[in-house]
Amino acid sequence: MSNYNIEEMARGMGFNDTYLNKLRASNQFITESADQDRNIVNSQLNQTLKDYEKERTDQNKNFINEAQSAYRDYAKAINPYSSQQSQANRIGLGNSGYSESSLIGANNAYQSRYTDTKTNYDNIFANINNNIAKAKETSKVELAKIAQNEQNRLLDNLYKLNDEYTAEKQREEEKRRWEAEMALQKAAATRSSSGGSRRSSSGSSGGNGGLVVNGNGVSDAAKRVLSGIQTTLKSVRIRRKRND
Repeated sequence: MSNYNIEEMARGMGFNDTYLNKLRASNQFITESADQDRNIVNSQLNQTLKDYEKERTDQNKNFINEAQSAYRDYAKAINPYSSQQSQANRIGLGNSGYSESSLIGANNAYQSRYTDTKTNYDNIFANINNNIAKAKETSKVELAKIAQNEQNRLLDNLYKLNDEYTAEKQREEEKRRWEAEMALQKAAATRSSSGGSRRSSSGSSGGNGGLVVNGNGVSDAAKRVLSGIQTTLKSVRIRRKRND
């Protein structure tokens, strides 16, 4: 299992619930895959240990049989007539007439055979124990590799989802900016259209050919014409009075 708290790291990156759920689902798949690999390694180790244990049991039986066979041969050598005779007969001191030198030779042969047998099986047992230790160490190394691979996959998955999450946030931010810009442009276009309509309406009101009309409905140009007429009439009246 990972040494990192992946979900805590994801929260620190700002993951929302949607991405946390995606992270949990994908991480579960990764962990289950790693557990399957661990189960395979452990199963193989258990079978290997079982095989070595059976071999050790079999070799132990073989050693006992070899040791007993060596002793039986020794017993026959010192008393070829019966291995069930008294202790004195079996060691050659009774009526068997077995000489002391023959007894010593048989004993030495037995001791040598037993020693060789024991040395051989000690080496066999040592080799079995060594293989068991190697199998356990190999299993430990394999489990460590699986754990490291699992951790790397969990971190890679976290970073991959973080890239997706960051890209999605950027897209959402860009969309918000675009919508805000469109709203501003629409508002500006609405204000511009409204101002133009007011100016157009004011210029064409009353059919005055574009003349500006004051608050009383009389154009400024008309006022100037009237003022000129009034000035002319006033001048005419003055001249008439002078002539009179």
